[in-house]
Amino acid sequence: MKSRRQIFYPGRDQGPKKPFHGFIFGYFVMIAAVLSILPLTINTDSIYYREPVYYSVTKNATKIVSEISTPAEISSNHQLCRDISLMSVALKMTKFSIPEKAAALKKATHVFNSVSAFYLDMPGGIFTSVTSNIQTILEGYGMKRITDKKIFDQLAVNHEVLLVENAFLAGIRNVTLCVDESCDTMFRLVIQSEQNREFLPEYLIKCHLNPNCLIWEYSESNYAWESKDYNLTDSVMIVPTMIQNRFDHLAPTSESILPPDRRDIDVAFFGLMNSRRIKLNEQIMNLPSVKQAKLEQNTNTSHIVDAYGRAKICLIAHRFGVFEAAEFHRLSDFIRFGCVPVVEKWVEKTGADEFQRCGGLVMAEYEDLPKSIDRVLTQDMDTLQEMQRRLAWWERGIDWSSFLNASIGARLTTPVERDRIPVEKRSAASKSNSLHPLTQAVFSDYDTFTKNKASTYSETCTGWAEYKEWIERLFTLAPPAPDCDTVRNFTNAYKDISSWKGPLEGTLVLSRIDNKQNKAYSLTNPQETLGGRYAGLTSIWQEAGEKRHLPPSVEMILYANDKPRVRTDLGLPAFTMAGSFTAGSGLPSQWTNHIPFPSYFYLSELQEQTGFWERPSILHFRGRFSENCWSRFKTHRFQWMQTPRFKLALGTSNPSDMDVLDVKLTGFGSVKEPQATEIREALRREYNITMGEWSEQGSVHSRYALAVSGNGWAGATFMRALLSGSCVLFINDNSTDYEGYSRDLGEIYFPFLEKGRDFVETEYHTIAQTVRDLNADPERAYNISQAGLKFAKKYLGPSCALDIVELLAWNYYKYVSKGCPQTFSHVHLQE
Repeated sequence: MKSRRQIFYPGRDQGPKKPFHGFIFGYFVMIAAVLSILPLTINTDSIYYREPVYYSVTKNATKIVSEISTPAEISSNHQLCRDISLMSVALKMTKFSIPEKAAALKKATHVFNSVSAFYLDMPGGIFTSVTSNIQTILEGYGMKRITDKKIFDQLAVNHEVLLVENAFLAGIRNVTLCVDESCDTMFRLVIQSEQNREFLPEYLIKCHLNPNCLIWEYSESNYAWESKDYNLTDSVMIVPTMIQNRFDHLAPTSESILPPDRRDIDVAFFGLMNSRRIKLNEQIMNLPSVKQAKLEQNTNTSHIVDAYGRAKICLIAHRFGVFEAAEFHRLSDFIRFGCVPVVEKWVEKTGADEFQRCGGLVMAEYEDLPKSIDRVLTQDMDTLQEMQRRLAWWERGIDWSSFLNASIGARLTTPVERDRIPVEKRSAASKSNSLHPLTQAVFSDYDTFTKNKASTYSETCTGWAEYKEWIERLFTLAPPAPDCDTVRNFTNAYKDISSWKGPLEGTLVLSRIDNKQNKAYSLTNPQETLGGRYAGLTSIWQEAGEKRHLPPSVEMILYANDKPRVRTDLGLPAFTMAGSFTAGSGLPSQWTNHIPFPSYFYLSELQEQTGFWERPSILHFRGRFSENCWSRFKTHRFQWMQTPRFKLALGTSNPSDMDVLDVKLTGFGSVKEPQATEIREALRREYNITMGEWSEQGSVHSRYALAVSGNGWAGATFMRALLSGSCVLFINDNSTDYEGYSRDLGEIYFPFLEKGRDFVETEYHTIAQTVRDLNADPERAYNISQAGLKFAKKYLGPSCALDIVELLAWNYYKYVSKGCPQTFSHVHLQE
């Protein structure tokens, strides 16, 4: 589509020339002369502060942005974007905070030239690329990374190492921070990564008071309140590390991106769906120009990357409100995928003109974002050539390895002794608590247990050997040491509920396994043993404690619900069903204090079955709209439209598919009459969704079974479908729901499933076609059903649950006894 935008290029004829005013020219020459000598007369060693301008757009861009929506085509057509790179913009932002002779520049030079080693302890996830960039910056300045905590502790005593800190992460993960008096003198680099101006000001002030501590800020607007409100100017250096590259290895090149006419997603946004963003997204979804959108909370990389690559527009909307810092982390995530960046205005001045002119940003006020999106989609969509020109500018990136040299100058010569950093070697002697008697006893006893079990496992769960290997590998991903305070709280929780620091919910269950007491208790009522839907799980705990070989004393807490928390919520127990992996993908990507555990709420043996060929060649499914958001049907359309069961009902509502589908939603989990009837009528009227009645006929009587998430993920549904002997279809929904819960699979057996062998993966809108394809190749459907049944016999059922309890208990006991031996001090084991 040809762009309708009117672009003004520097040097282009913009109309009749106005007469020259010599007086005005002379006036500006005089002002320039005065400004040129100011640095020689002002003592910049004192507090250095500039008030950032809160503006709509930069002065040069005002005319342009008022008439256009996406300035991408400028990038190759005028000299500005040929001379300016992302690297030069980043350096411009940095030098704004450390101008020549500024105290902050002197402090930065002092910190980075006083040591030749650094210790960087930041987690992965969204910080993976940020951590990598920081490491590249420091190594590019001639510093060596230390990864051994013991070596760091030795060097820190003599102020020979730089500690890189991020206090925000300390609230969600065990990271290394300075302690007490050491914070006053230790060489430290504090990474400030947050948008909220109220975040830990005392922590930043303490760094400012340390002559050897520097704050790396990514945002000019944050720099403003740090300087104005807390007088931290002398200790703050803007380094835009949040301009990251964590998805770059998955991004297409500028030559291979999808052209606009092949992009089927109109708008994409991934982030925390708070009320401000939900309101905006509902407005966007009501735009006539928006046919398909991905506006959701999701942490699955493949899902996000796929959406960015297919999106026409990628959106940024602030979480807290106006006047927020630039969300460089989100911008740099999607910019390489070719979508037009429509961005809620930020308050940064430095570099904003370049980001709009060369980087293609479309900036708008919060209220005008829907209008801007509509205009881009209907009038100003980029051509493929414009997209390629914009991406060519971004692809040049930032040379982090030379960043410090370019911003603060070349490294000074450091003492020779400082360069003699010990070479790190891993040895058996360096293992934590390797000689502790309890640890030795645990390892010895575990070895005996596994050897004995290996000779008899075929009598119970035939998948025991694979489970053993997988669980042991799982624990290799654990942090160096567990959170011992949390372990102690778990140990005492069933006795004294006041010691429990986590959320008190009815779905949290304390499960104690030892040689004397084998019961599961509700954490909200420590005296009440569990039954009902948890009866099967409770019986597993009891039988494991009575009949299985377990460590002398193990406390395990289970989040006994089919809806795992988001992965960043580390207030959860050690044993939960939450996991960061999906079917067939193997090990979790990282340890998040969550150990996947099988729910087994509905323990089932193999069902009595009819032969596969005698079953009707249809897919039978019954289920409910389980999510709580259906009670807000009128006011929160965006929430329930994103639920798995609505997407299922919509994708199977075509009457022409009734020859292969018998899929009906039968009711609501949280809605009563008369509202339920009102919703039924609205679904039928607006979406052609008709609800059905519960049927005793299950998938055991049809050739195809469906595993689909309800208000959690499809763990128990998947297990029952595999046990039915039908060919299992699975909808892999990796999105995150409106409450922030992950729909990623978390059952412990999922890593052993193989897509295409044990089950067939499908999407909501392709279920009917998938069944037709299988009916056209019935031998394939039969083979998959038999492979799934074989899998179920090997890995599922009560005997497997008992074995997994043993394996998890022993491995968790080993892990805790190494890091927190005092936790089991009441246990006396002989070497």
